[in-house]
Amino acid sequence: MVSIIIPYRFKKILEYDADLNAAVLHASNTVKDIFFQHQLFFFEEYTDHSIVHLNAILEFSADLITEESFHILERSPKSVALYIFAVLLHDLGMQISVEGLFFLITNRTSVNVPELDNKTWKQLWEDFLDKSYRYNDKEKINIFGDVNWEFKIPNIQNRDKLDGQDKKLIGEFIRLYHPRIAHEIALNGFPVKDGVITVLEKIPNVFMDLSGIIARSHGMEVRDTFQYLEDKFSQTWARPYNTELVYLMILLRVSDYCQIDSARINSKIYQTRSFYSPVSLTEHLKHDDLPYMQTSMKDPETLVFQCTPRNSTIYLKLKSLLSTLQNELDRSWAILGEIYGKEKRVDQPAICFRRVKSNIDDIEKFSKGLRYIPERVKFTISDDLSKLLIRPLYGRDPTFGIRELLQNAVDACRQRAHLEKKVYEGKIKISFYKKEQQSYFKIEDNGIGMQLDTIRNYYLNVGASFRDSAIFRHQFVDNNLKIAIQRTGRFGIGVLAAFLLGETISLQTKAMDNEVGYRFEAGLTDEQIEITKIESIATGTTIVIPITDYVLENLVDSAFRFDKWFVQTIPEIIFEDHLGVFGELGYRKKAPSIGETLPRGWYQLPQTHYNRILWSFDGPNHYDHVDPVYTREENLFIAINGILLTGVPRFLNTRSFCMTIDDYDGRFPMNLNRNGLNEFMPFTKEVIRDIQEEFLSRLLIANVRNPYDSKGGSAFHNEHINHHLKGPIRIIYGEEGFIIPENYFLSRNKEKPYLIISTVKDFVDVRNGFSPKGAFFEVTDSDYSNWIETESYRLIVPESQLARFGSSKSSLQYSRLTNAFAEARERWAGENGIGKVKGTDLVVIANGDLASDFSIIELMSITKRLRFLFESKIEFCHASGYQTASWAIDSNHLLDEVLEYYLEGQRFIPYDFVRRRDVFKKAFNELGRFI
Repeated sequence: MVSIIIPYRFKKILEYDADLNAAVLHASNTVKDIFFQHQLFFFEEYTDHSIVHLNAILEFSADLITEESFHILERSPKSVALYIFAVLLHDLGMQISVEGLFFLITNRTSVNVPELDNKTWKQLWEDFLDKSYRYNDKEKINIFGDVNWEFKIPNIQNRDKLDGQDKKLIGEFIRLYHPRIAHEIALNGFPVKDGVITVLEKIPNVFMDLSGIIARSHGMEVRDTFQYLEDKFSQTWARPYNTELVYLMILLRVSDYCQIDSARINSKIYQTRSFYSPVSLTEHLKHDDLPYMQTSMKDPETLVFQCTPRNSTIYLKLKSLLSTLQNELDRSWAILGEIYGKEKRVDQPAICFRRVKSNIDDIEKFSKGLRYIPERVKFTISDDLSKLLIRPLYGRDPTFGIRELLQNAVDACRQRAHLEKKVYEGKIKISFYKKEQQSYFKIEDNGIGMQLDTIRNYYLNVGASFRDSAIFRHQFVDNNLKIAIQRTGRFGIGVLAAFLLGETISLQTKAMDNEVGYRFEAGLTDEQIEITKIESIATGTTIVIPITDYVLENLVDSAFRFDKWFVQTIPEIIFEDHLGVFGELGYRKKAPSIGETLPRGWYQLPQTHYNRILWSFDGPNHYDHVDPVYTREENLFIAINGILLTGVPRFLNTRSFCMTIDDYDGRFPMNLNRNGLNEFMPFTKEVIRDIQEEFLSRLLIANVRNPYDSKGGSAFHNEHINHHLKGPIRIIYGEEGFIIPENYFLSRNKEKPYLIISTVKDFVDVRNGFSPKGAFFEVTDSDYSNWIETESYRLIVPESQLARFGSSKSSLQYSRLTNAFAEARERWAGENGIGKVKGTDLVVIANGDLASDFSIIELMSITKRLRFLFESKIEFCHASGYQTASWAIDSNHLLDEVLEYYLEGQRFIPYDFVRRRDVFKKAFNELGRFI
């Protein structure tokens, strides 16, 4: 087992204090045992953090201390002891076991160092899990090496139930907080199952604290420890107990940074191991490609590193690493000057090195002979690209600028509503006004407002969507990785559209709970945008844009009115046209927002992929007399999170249909400019089926009177069931119930007699004079000429009505039925004990396609209860008398499925409503949302 090696000069100084020497020996042996037992359980892919690493830091530290500084330390054995303790502690937290972590989280119920920490370990663990729920793709790859990693809470009570992904997740938590763990190990001991192992003993508690803060400082800014030290030690905080505390912090940081050469890794391990994390693999390659470092022969204060980067990625990593080390040296010397320069001392501690050099500093010289280009090469965006993108995305239509600004305002109100702890009503005001002969557009909202970081990194950063930010994920993504609010913004390019309205935008904003707000004015070509602080403004955002008369004319003439982009009721949109150029603004009726009770005529589509899909034939639409430009048939009314989506090809042959989709997760496949789709319209089949189910519900609750009933017969008149999509649906009457001319009913009643009669009067005559068992009747009350020319029909009409067919008469085939009908009626009346009835001259007519069928009529049998009068079967009546909508899919097949499922083979719909509910229990139970 490798032992901890204390450099000779440190040993010699410790010999001046036997107690401290014994404490260092105890701590060294204890740490050695911990390393031997735990073996970095959570860090299988990390570079060396073993005892070899500790020895390397101690050895380099001895070389980093100047000769003069050693003379200072010789008078301060406490400083040397504290430093060795800190080196032993600084990475010791990474050795923690599953059992030790569980003990830490469940037993440390208070904060050990309240001056630096405000959360317990349990709270830190819960916060970490909450954040890890929301890891983005880059974080998943860096930590787990798998973009498809799925979160689960690791079982830290049982190490046998932890898999490799669990260990990486826990390792990330420990990595983040191991400097704090080091401090607490110094104070309380190393956590293990049901307790701790004391690392530092037989030294004063204050020395434990000082060792811990030195160890902790390697993971924080050195200056951030000063307040802690000052609170504890007042005037002596820089050198408490005559120790060189700040110097020791710098010594540890620089020595730890300098452990970057190939000695830190075992090349055979990374060459034979499969690394899941690309970051870990890069770290190993980086160390392997830095063979050694040494002191410059020309300048003893310069550290020289020899680098052999194998590719441009490692080259850039090494350049960054050495640059970071140089910055660390610069900061270290600056801090030493601040602390010790204030004292009038001849002997001030210092470090040996000031500069970092390497063989890759001269890129021109280094690149000779390389097969790769040692430069950072990546996609870059031209300064003019933003301007070039506007026209392809939006054309010149300024209404799209208002759409994007309105969309941002709506999103801001929704975000504030989600976070607000009190009653909040989102409001947005869009106004046009003139000031000093200049016209302006203004949009104001009382939404969440923007932090400075949001302005810089998202609002002004084209292509950076706030939806992808850590702030958004923390505030608006739930524990199931679902976005908890509606947010329409998706692509991060909306700010470009604002410049369709004018050359400059002026914005002021104040975020929730912020004391100050911010203001800026900017144009697309500005090289610098000056952001200033402002006081005393309300939470929310206001944008003002100077507009020209040309822009106003385009807004008036646009095919898409700016006031019709947002269709929902929440937040409230207020329009003020002080210029008097737009007329009536806004919708007279709107679609329901999330949380509202669905108004009558709105239906929710059962599905799981989106938060909510609503449809209606009675919602807000653009197809009215106010906005004739919206009558373009390719624009079906569809809104995503309340914002109208134009340019979607219609899949229903009606202008009354509208649909609104609540899509929190950004699933809907709209294109970049939000004017169309990247693929076929999703859930089309589901919507059409839902409409068919709604249509069936109308059939089931339709009040159709029984023409055979004495009460219904006396008041009988021809009836239709009107539907927004299908139009007037013809009723076909039977003795026990009615049907409609759809395949489901026709196929099940094809053996039944079927009479189409011209008028209600003729129907009453036929019904009273002749009623074959099981026959179905339909009354047309229509202009026959269109029927005869377009459909294959047979009709029974009075002979006197033939003149109504006009010029089409020559193409008709018809047979006189006067005698046949009279004989049939008399025979039927005799068989049923009824006296003679008065005859009516009737003819049957049909178009040429059915002419051959009339031989049946001429030879028909009229015996035995007038079986199948005229042999006219219902199967021949296959058309519906109206134009079926041109669906994108086979809607008739879907209707058949719906009728088959809910009517379960029943041949007709009873007239009696109570009987209907009994016969069609499934339909009434499952279609309750429509009935």
